[in-house]
Amino acid sequence: MVSIKRITSYTLKCISSLFPFLADTCIYPTYLIRVNTTMGAILSTSTNYVWSAGKAFRELSTENKALLEHASRSPGVPVINPIRPYWMRNPPFPDLVNKFDRLPSNRAEHIIIGSGLTAAAVAFALLQESRRTGVYRRILVLEARSLCSGATARCNGRILGSLHETFDELRRVIGLERAAALIEFQIANARALSDVCRAKEWTYADCHGVMTVEYYYTDKERESAFYKVKLLSKWVPELNMTMLPENLAKLRFPTKLGIKGALVYRNIAISPFRFVSEV
Repeated sequence: MVSIKRITSYTLKCISSLFPFLADTCIYPTYLIRVNTTMGAILSTSTNYVWSAGKAFRELSTENKALLEHASRSPGVPVINPIRPYWMRNPPFPDLVNKFDRLPSNRAEHIIIGSGLTAAAVAFALLQESRRTGVYRRILVLEARSLCSGATARCNGRILGSLHETFDELRRVIGLERAAALIEFQIANARALSDVCRAKEWTYADCHGVMTVEYYYTDKERESAFYKVKLLSKWVPELNMTMLPENLAKLRFPTKLGIKGALVYRNIAISPFRFVSEV
């Protein structure tokens, strides 16, 4: 007869899952657990499991505490000379990328904070409008580091994300009709970006079409994604997304072991850093 006192309910469940034949002898949560056994190995394994579980819980608690402390810190001033990713090396216009000026003492009509993709789009639109109207205005771009060194330079360059997921989130907040309008706007914006790169011959931006594949490894996540795609297709029929059930997904992607389905659709990709540098 062996007694183990004060074991948490979760730990008892872990032991029960490890030794199903002991499940009927476990009493939750803070009472005594009595295991009738003549096998010392089971007691030893159970004790080691309880010790390992307790250690894992303590380590997880420490990691969570450290994560919360890190998240609550002030971002502070950007680090001087940070490590640069490989895709930011050898820019098309190095003199522009590494150009730093003092803040001008005179007036600027437009001030843009940051120099990423959004900033480039705003600056480009302002310059286009200035040329159209013949009224030239001074544009000042403020950047903490070098050109396009923030989130834009770190992204993978996919212009359209998982639109079915975006649509599902939007419809819950603003309704189906407005959510569909925003998805159509995103699609039109991606096409316009591609057209501008082609018309301006911005070859450095490397704007091109790509095939995107999303893999699903459980029936639940596959069915959830397919439901969202079907709903999106009703409101935005121009969007072409191919849903592959388990059998077709395994035939098309035989190296992906254990997949339960896949979603295939066209996307547009650019090199964000080079695009901003060229603009």
